[in-house]
Amino acid sequence: MRTRWKAFGRLLRFLLQRREVFLHSGLERASGQPLSVLTTQCQHSFNRAALLGRMLDGEAPAPTSLGHHRLISFRPLLSRFRASLACVEIPLSLDRLFGAVVSRGSPVLLVPWFVESVVDLSSQAESHWSNTLRRDLQKMERKGYSYSVSTEREHFKVFVNDYWRPLIDRRFGGGAADMGYEHLIDPASPAQVFQDLQLLRVFKDGRWASAMLLRTRPSGIPELLEVGVRNGEAELVDAGAQTAGYWALFAEVRRRGYNGVSLMWCFPDLAGGTFRYKLRFRPLIRRSKYPLGVVIMPGPPSQAAESFLLNHPLIQLKRGRLTPSFFSDSSGQIIQSKDLLEEGRLRGLAAPQILPVESFFARREDSGMPTP
Repeated sequence: MRTRWKAFGRLLRFLLQRREVFLHSGLERASGQPLSVLTTQCQHSFNRAALLGRMLDGEAPAPTSLGHHRLISFRPLLSRFRASLACVEIPLSLDRLFGAVVSRGSPVLLVPWFVESVVDLSSQAESHWSNTLRRDLQKMERKGYSYSVSTEREHFKVFVNDYWRPLIDRRFGGGAADMGYEHLIDPASPAQVFQDLQLLRVFKDGRWASAMLLRTRPSGIPELLEVGVRNGEAELVDAGAQTAGYWALFAEVRRRGYNGVSLMWCFPDLAGGTFRYKLRFRPLIRRSKYPLGVVIMPGPPSQAAESFLLNHPLIQLKRGRLTPSFFSDSSGQIIQSKDLLEEGRLRGLAAPQILPVESFFARREDSGMPTP
């Protein structure tokens, strides 16, 4: 009981915080219909920018600041500004209280910013690799891709500036500056910064085409931290430079005698390109160590907001478990990533839940943010 009251106290302090609130308006990507979204500041602005990039098209105007407000008063703001969705960053340690809120009829989604994918590379798992992966590996070998491992500081600097940052900026429209890799390009950084890091450089026709930033420690399996492609060029990605990077990663990890590798974290959008790409490796999906997530709250219903939820099934944290959540339309159909409902496709997750999208926008009598 005491533990629950402590958790309730943390939640109450969180809800009473004043944060700057922003109104984002534009056209929802899938439907082309107007969509307004409320957000708060995030610890890393990249996370918010990436989520909004999934919601609104690239022509959305700059957000409008609505001043500082307590989080407990968010629902009146949704109604006042006719925003159909709100996205509020929250510590994942509060997930069980929010799970109780969901079960009491106040629909919210608590989505971790990142989930982790772990690939089993042991000989026993070989038969479980998809045919797609094996074809990719063979194709890369035939195309003459090669790789080398580097620990030179200059190579890390080139990777961050010319490979990783351009790829992030092209995919998400900027925002890579606050992701914490400045130490890799700072000449004053001590040698300990690079102690556990290696750079897998992938070459095509003698030119450095892509790279994988890898961390290995004395205990545990290697971790893929970031992927980069030269100048973020879409042509190189289409030509297989990024896939070749994964080939290099798996080949190198197995050469060193490891039985698995942790792929870098990604946002748990079941329809997202990065998440779908990793599924070809049949990974185990688990919680990342990142302590924050985002609560997605409904406001007044709109076609645009329903379209976003229908086209972006998400993994939410529900009662402490990662749970894939799909929304169905008025005819009961799931229009996106329906294939992932097949048994064994989403390893490590709770059983999928399917929610009618209209129920997410059901009218409520409460006037503030959900409280337990």
